Amino acid sequence: VGAEEEAPALTCFGSDWSRDLQTALAEEMPELGLCVDTPPQVKIQVTDGSAGCAPCHYDTSASAPDRQVTLLFYLGPWAPDGGAELELVPFIREHVVIHPSEGRCAAFLADRMLHLSRPGVRT
Repeated sequence: VGAEEEAPALTCFGSDWSRDLQTALAEEMPELGLCVDTPPQVKIQVTDGSAGCAPCHYDTSASAPDRQVTLLFYLGPWAPDGGAELELVPFIREHVVIHPSEGRCAAFLADRMLHLSRPGVRT
């Protein structure tokens, strides 16, 4: 199942809302040093079950070296013991575990926040 079937409203995010969000974040939080000179790089991915887990990483790559912000949306219902937690690993600070909850959104700096995602089972 692709993004169009799971979350049709998100499929227009790249063309309709991402530039506005990029500008608003840069204006409201100048201390982040976000660049607004280039269009934001948008990736929409739907994962389900254990396929969504990943070891510690940053959300940049050779194909997305300028990605600045990650938004993670939990779209479906999750059991309290269903896993799929996001764990943020800030430098010299306590780890932060974000438990999935339908409708929750987590935002963090893609190129500066080491993180991992644990395997989960969607209900």
